[in-house]
Amino acid sequence: MKAPALFLLPLQLLQARRRLLVGTALAALAGSIAATLAFGTSWLTSLGDLGNRESRYALPVRLEQVGVPDRVAHLLALAALVAGGLWLARESIRGRPRLALGFCLLALTSSWLLPWYASWPVALAAVEEDAAGQALALVLAAYLLPSRIPF
Repeated sequence: MKAPALFLLPLQLLQARRRLLVGTALAALAGSIAATLAFGTSWLTSLGDLGNRESRYALPVRLEQVGVPDRVAHLLALAALVAGGLWLARESIRGRPRLALGFCLLALTSSWLLPWYASWPVALAAVEEDAAGQALALVLAAYLLPSRIPF
């Protein structure tokens, strides 16, 4: 499982029944135990290592390129992630998880944005009936296209 998928899990769980919540908790516990047995505690620190990476197409890095101080750029991205996450949680509680928008939010606020990350919200948008999610997924894909195809 890719770590970014964990950001979307709460959007599904907010509208879930109790049995699904219990099943998810048991699966998380079993997975954590298995990972600890196989890798020790190093699997926990690997997520922290990713937090220090930056890619040039990430929006916080773009803000830095136009003169916004590093700390401010990352705080703006975090604020957008929290505000967007709260709004998405409210949408999910109302019965509409909006996973494509959730992944777009995560990708656009991350400092580590790689071109193939655009495929994840596009795939989610393909199965959701959410015009905003579909449009934003295509915008993200178009934004990342020049990073792989030089013009």
